[in-house]
Amino acid sequence: MIARTAGPQQLRTPEADLEYLILGSGEPVTVFAHGLAGTMDELRGMAGGVQGTRVLFNFRGHGGSTCRPEAVNGYAGLADDLRAMAAHTGARRILGLSMGASAAVRVLGQQPNRFERAVLLRPTTLDTPLDTVARREARAVTEAAERGDLSALQHFVTQRIPGTHRRQNSALDLIAARVDVLTSPGGRATLAAMVTDTPRTPPARLREVGTATLVVGVLGDALHPESTAQRIAAAVPGSELHICRTPGAAWTRRAHICELAVSFLNEPTAPGLAPAA
Repeated sequence: MIARTAGPQQLRTPEADLEYLILGSGEPVTVFAHGLAGTMDELRGMAGGVQGTRVLFNFRGHGGSTCRPEAVNGYAGLADDLRAMAAHTGARRILGLSMGASAAVRVLGQQPNRFERAVLLRPTTLDTPLDTVARREARAVTEAAERGDLSALQHFVTQRIPGTHRRQNSALDLIAARVDVLTSPGGRATLAAMVTDTPRTPPARLREVGTATLVVGVLGDALHPESTAQRIAAAVPGSELHICRTPGAAWTRRAHICELAVSFLNEPTAPGLAPAA
């Protein structure tokens, strides 16, 4: 039984203190893994439609989660956070967004049957670094964060939102929240690691995955290349792939992506698929 309180709780691991929040009750238990410079709040709306218990948490260096000075800041550390939270709460389902999706891929590459259902939204990378354009962009943001250049960081986050959505309250809140994370010590450390790090999970490792998996990619986003989504879907047996071809789909097709994810997570799992790890 998961202990549920009215507000956030803390899970202490060997490297980090992870902030998390429990919503709902009963089975199944689904853990939600946010993206770089995001927090658990960005997935709260999507989690609302998912049946059972929902576990929202912040990765190390994000929100109210911290890590020890000697902690690893790349995908290895993020995968450890995800694995620890899933074990602590008994989660057998996972929704990962961006960095969170790639962290989930690392876990699946190491423990092919850890989850029974997985939704991977706009994964960033698999086993190769970001391309030259994306690395240049990521380095520029890293340097701005190290300088504490709030204007440059706001510009970067704003430019990734379609113009028609930038004045919405949800967009303004997201911009402020992401700048806060990027200027925090933990956020800067994670960002710096992400410039060159990968989950180090070659497709061959995913061929043994026994998880019912939905992979959602988008066109025209250097930080979330469609090729990453395609390679993951091609490697995971029986997985479903959906590519959003509308520009700025993360915003303009947000309701559609949410519907895809929620419907997939709410499906029953076939008997015998992904036995408990």
